[in-house]
Amino acid sequence: MIVIADESKWVSSLGRFPLPVEVVPFGLAATRRAVEAAAADMGCAGPALLRRAKDGHAFVTDGGHWILDAAFERIPDPRSLAEPGAAAQQPSATAIATAKEVITAKGAGALYSPLVSGVIERTKTVLLQSNPMLGKDLNEVASKLHAEYASRSAEILTEVAKLYASRFTEQELKDTLAFYKSPLGRKLVAEEPIILDQSMKTAQTWAEGFSQEIMSKIRGEMKKRGHDI
Repeated sequence: MIVIADESKWVSSLGRFPLPVEVVPFGLAATRRAVEAAAADMGCAGPALLRRAKDGHAFVTDGGHWILDAAFERIPDPRSLAEPGAAAQQPSATAIATAKEVITAKGAGALYSPLVSGVIERTKTVLLQSNPMLGKDLNEVASKLHAEYASRSAEILTEVAKLYASRFTEQELKDTLAFYKSPLGRKLVAEEPIILDQSMKTAQTWAEGFSQEIMSKIRGEMKKRGHDI
């Protein structure tokens, strides 16, 4: 990006007036909290207030968005504020390890184990389609790769654990782990898949009945308009 300005725009530090942040209206409260939190991490304290028009309603930009005026007073490091994700503190090893335990205790770790073998089998299938005469060799190679790469599923677990660790504190993760290790937590892990399966069947049955009700309603309304469908 190229910015053209004269010397009157030069200042030793930013923040003399509120920093305008254009945001989408949906989820305004969550966005405001995220902006203020990111700014606080960069040492910029101050509220992000919704800009309002003269009639008192939210000011709307040409793009249909709203404006948060962030009164940070002084912005010591604009580059870091522009890229808060790059400057954010990485989760600790303890938090990641605890997150792994949480995932395992929830039984979610089993979701990632088949990924490695799935990739190997899909790749083998693609190659078989263009090389049908090499089935024996491809099967042998795939079998070898299954054994060689079986441990790679741990990489997926680590990456997912980092996502948990970046959104929950170490204490929150420890509390979560304690819950899933409790009798109630273990019961939830055991019963939830059954409940989810039954809930899907229940929802499907309900939807079929509701569909018939709507069909009857639409036909009745159309009949009033002279259309027998």
